[in-house]
Amino acid sequence: MGQILQGCRGGRRRMNMRYSRLKKRRRKKRYAKLFLTALLILGILYVVSAGKLGKFVSRLVSPIINQKDNSGGTDEVSKAEPILTVPEDKADSKDGKKKDTSKVTETIKANSLSMFTIQMSAFTDEKNANEFAKQLQSEGGAGYVLKDEFFRVLAVGFQKEEDAKKVKEQLKADGMESHIYPVSSSGADMKITATKTNISAIRSAYEMWEEKYLALEKVIRDLDSDAIPAADAYGQMEKIKKEVTEKEDELKAMNARQDNNAVLSGLVSLYESGSKSFDGILAEKSSDKVTVSSKIKYTHIEMIMRYKEYMTQIAK
Repeated sequence: MGQILQGCRGGRRRMNMRYSRLKKRRRKKRYAKLFLTALLILGILYVVSAGKLGKFVSRLVSPIINQKDNSGGTDEVSKAEPILTVPEDKADSKDGKKKDTSKVTETIKANSLSMFTIQMSAFTDEKNANEFAKQLQSEGGAGYVLKDEFFRVLAVGFQKEEDAKKVKEQLKADGMESHIYPVSSSGADMKITATKTNISAIRSAYEMWEEKYLALEKVIRDLDSDAIPAADAYGQMEKIKKEVTEKEDELKAMNARQDNNAVLSGLVSLYESGSKSFDGILAEKSSDKVTVSSKIKYTHIEMIMRYKEYMTQIAK
């Protein structure tokens, strides 16, 4: 009887041990399934919330970076005065009258430009920024990616901070976070020695760039508020493109007689980039309001960015 009881007890122990091992295996399988499920959910959340992650980054860094970028102020004038000497024209005028080749020295002021942009997101990864920018462009935003410590995606720009604040508040009411990111260029006082005709041509080039830059904001406002149809905005871009190209040709002819002067050659490059940007707008269908609006917004931001680069270059 004792042997039978011992056998039963031994059998129970073996059964308990087997049952215990079984429970451990089941627990391991269950934990493995839970772990895989958690990984899958995290992966889905990462893809879905990529934009939100970018906005979170933006919220953290924007105030610090904005303060640093804006330290120069919008009324800054380059301390080093660029000097430009343009040689006289070699050929006489077509009517046989000799051109006035007497030179004068004048100071030309290139004004500083500023803009308050709406930053929709900021990313640490360029690919994510470009994908977000494309989505923004499909909805009529500029989708301009500004590269500094981060890849900032900008939607639109305004001259007045108050206007940018209104848009920011409207976006917030619609459930979208955004930030105001100010951009400014320095200005410059340039001493130019040339004929009065050439001085006038160079001065008007700076004035025209500022004029067209400011004009784009009005076109954007009118188009997005349905004050004008897309075809009218397209027509205004054609007119601006024509004027920019004419000024570009005039500057190129002048630069051909120069010996690698950074001020004039940089101005030529500025206008070349402007012509290409307007070509990009005019490559779209004139009736496509969303795309035309997006392209104009992009060009508007690009104009101040290129001008800022140019001013930095000539101040070296």
